[in-house]
Amino acid sequence: GKCYLERLKFAKYQVKEQIWISDNNELNETINKRICVFTRLNVSWPKVIDIRNKEDAKCLFRLSNTQFSRAIEYFILDGYVSEHISIVRSISCLYKNLIFFEDNPERVFLMLESH
Repeated sequence: GKCYLERLKFAKYQVKEQIWISDNNELNETINKRICVFTRLNVSWPKVIDIRNKEDAKCLFRLSNTQFSRAIEYFILDGYVSEHISIVRSISCLYKNLIFFEDNPERVFLMLESH
């Protein structure tokens, strides 16, 4: 969940600063550099692409929110207070970053009201 959250934060930065991975070969190579190899796992290395619109941001949001929801079911408040609070804060941060991409004021209000 935190990985997708960080990706959403970077997407927000990209849109603000108009820095696009696809337009900069050096940045593209650095970001998409394979830093570790697990030969026994048959997993492809994810390619980081530009997030330029609300729909792409929503996709990252859903991926992250799903992982946080799973984690919060395990790390319940009674027994895992620190972990639970950390996850709730991350979910709040997730909404905060999604709001940047939202152009409908009513939806922004609903997101702020719920988290």
